[in-house]
Amino acid sequence: MAMKTPRRPPFAQAMLDANIDALVQQIARLERKRNALAAQRADAAMAAFARRHPDWQAHEPAMVALAQRAGRIDARDEPAFLEWLYRTVTARKSLTRQRKKRKLNVRGRAAASSRAS
Repeated sequence: MAMKTPRRPPFAQAMLDANIDALVQQIARLERKRNALAAQRADAAMAAFARRHPDWQAHEPAMVALAQRAGRIDARDEPAFLEWLYRTVTARKSLTRQRKKRKLNVRGRAAASSRAS
């Protein structure tokens, strides 16, 4: 046989309700503060990222698609995650630029050595 919860006197229930309401309001204030801090951190991380990579918006669609495949991350790792997304998305362009640069350097050296001869 289950025990019944004893009935509280009306004044005790009123005090309990008031305490619960105060706690709910305090939790709501703390959540708003936490959300504001998270937004500030995210804004700061994005500003720093944009300073390091001014062309990032050109790669944003590919970065978003890659981020969706990668899944959730810890917010503390956001700057590193943004770097990884950018480097991964721009890797092919970076390699192409390096190859072109090497070809130009090789051609320049060959032309210089043929002129020196």
